[in-house]
Formats: sequence, structure tokens, C-alpha cells
Amino acid sequence: RVQDFEQLLVMRTVSKLGLAGLRLGFVVGHKNLTGQLEKVRLPYNINVFTQLTARFAFKHIDVLDSQAAIICEQRERLLKSLSSFDGLNVFPSEANFILFSLRSDSAERVFDALKQAGVLIKKMGKVQGLPAECLRVTVGSDSENKLFLEKIHSIL
Repeated sequence: RVQDFEQLLVMRTVSKLGLAGLRLGFVVGHKNLTGQLEKVRLPYNINVFTQLTARFAFKHIDVLDSQAAIICEQRERLLKSLSSFDGLNVFPSEANFILFSLRSDSAERVFDALKQAGVLIKKMGKVQGLPAECLRVTVGSDSENKLFLEKIHSIL
């Protein structure tokens, strides 16, 4: 059906299945568009490790689907909990991470305190278009998320 639309490209990634490190995705679209992409695609752009890992993973898609469901469930819990904290502005997320900004506190101070407590998140303030006080947390396991919430609550 995508072939019916000459100006449409659909891109997908395996990141939400817990395989973000593979950097694997694909694009589907009208042959005129995909033909143009093919002209600039590097030869051998998917390495052997990624190919073998993807082949193995897709043979066990039920495990990936289960893992994706867990990530979605944990993300919703994390979003709900973070949204209840005073001083945080939590952005909506459909990804395996949550972006939030601090209203009055220093992102640098919170980042450093979390790091000192053994919890690693990412500073996003230097990313173009984002507020300076933005931080990003990856959705983890239930125990990892609980630890993060406990630590950030004590810091705030």
C-alpha cells in the first residue's frame, strides 16, 4: 500500500524492542524515493555482527515483543511518578527514554548528585532546541527505575 504514495517514506527501528545498540532500521516507500536513497547509501552499511544479531533476534520475536511490552509498562510508571514531582516538567514519550526539565533547580547539580549516587542519566541541555535544564533517563527495569526515582526524589 505504501507504493501508492509517491511522497511517503516509512522508517522503522528495532530500538523500541530493546536493541537500540544495533543501530538497525529500515525504510519502505515508493520505488522512486527508495531508489534515490539507494544512491547515497554506503555499501555494506550493516555490519556482520548486526546482521547475525538481528537474524537471531527475529527468530525470537516473542521475547522482543515481551520486552517491548515491559518497557512500555515501565515507561508509563516512570512518567506518572516523575510527573508527580514538584519542580519537574516531564515531556510526553513514546520512546525508551523520558526527557524532563527542572523548573528551578540546576540540571548540572541533579545530574552530578545522581551520578554520585550511582545512577547515570544524560544531560541534554546542549542539544539544539532543548531548554538548558533538560535531562534524559532511559527506561530500565523495575528495580532500576525505582532506584532512580528514590534517588532523584531525595535530591529534589
